Amino acid sequence: MQFYDLKKAFGIYLSLIFMLLFSAYAEGQDFSRYDLSTNEGVNAAREAKLGKKLQDYSKGCLKRPKELPEIILVGTFAYDRGCMLDGAFVKKYFLSRQDENFSGRALESLGWRKADSTKREEIALRWTQFGLLAFGGYPIVKTDEDFNGREFRAPEALAGAAGGVEVVLWTRQPAGMRCETNYQRLSFTFSDDGSLQERKSIDSFTIPCKRN
Repeated sequence: MQFYDLKKAFGIYLSLIFMLLFSAYAEGQDFSRYDLSTNEGVNAAREAKLGKKLQDYSKGCLKRPKELPEIILVGTFAYDRGCMLDGAFVKKYFLSRQDENFSGRALESLGWRKADSTKREEIALRWTQFGLLAFGGYPIVKTDEDFNGREFRAPEALAGAAGGVEVVLWTRQPAGMRCETNYQRLSFTFSDDGSLQERKSIDSFTIPCKRN
């Protein structure tokens, strides 16, 4: 009987350990020991996570949008296109862009869980414009001469099925090493829990290089 009780207690102990590990993963890696209020502190946390020094250009791939309180976007510099999004510090935690709960955790910190459908549309639009597109695919808020009669719609968010939201907007892609200008109309679909369900291109066009 005692052996059975010990075995049962050990099983409960293991279950608790797995639950704690899963919870930590869902939250992201804790960097509260660093002063994330300064760019130096953020970059020190990034180097600790990577286990190596950041390149100088990559240190500049850091944004603190006023539209996204307590969220810091960070990226890696590539010579052929500039900064590329790596992830974000959400409050004191770091989440990689590759994490399944990346958008969900960010939206939760912005009040997603308790928001009504109208507020969720506004939150999803802000996160898409200033978070997911922080370093590339610059959102176009009004038409210009490049559209030359093409149909243009300002960035918009629409309530989707079962509490989700779809964000649709025109973007200008990073120029990189090429002189032509590329535009894409993108759709981002967020599920009820805030996770990014789908990202797709629904239209695009290219403006050739302008010659003198």
